[in-house]
Amino acid sequence: MFGVGTFLWAGVHLALYLASVKFDLVFSGSEIIHRAYLTIGFAALSGLAVLASTSTDTSISRLGRWWKRLHRWTYRIAALAILHFFMQSKIDTSEATLMAGLFLTPMLSSWTATNSLFCSMRASRVLISSMNEFGVK
Repeated sequence: MFGVGTFLWAGVHLALYLASVKFDLVFSGSEIIHRAYLTIGFAALSGLAVLASTSTDTSISRLGRWWKRLHRWTYRIAALAILHFFMQSKIDTSEATLMAGLFLTPMLSSWTATNSLFCSMRASRVLISSMNEFGVK
């Protein structure tokens, strides 16, 4: 539900942008194409739409193992959203830096934990194989 909520939040963000340009769809479309930070934000919103539409139980069962591969794109989409935030806050990037830190801290800690687990498993395999070579049981 967190991902669907994120998609809804991004949709409200787009709706507020459209309201700020008085719902001029031609103008807003040209702005999205010509301004890089809007293009990046729209790409992130499009990715969130795909993920939200495949978050139902039916989609999970139909996609099978592909569902997990598709939803790993969450991290790339989050990186696009952070980049969008940095680019749109031109002078004061303190809030964007805080949000990037709030995202990156758990991501890096889980990545470090996964890699250290992988390295310790690999080291144990090397140790066990070297012990087997010397006849130690």
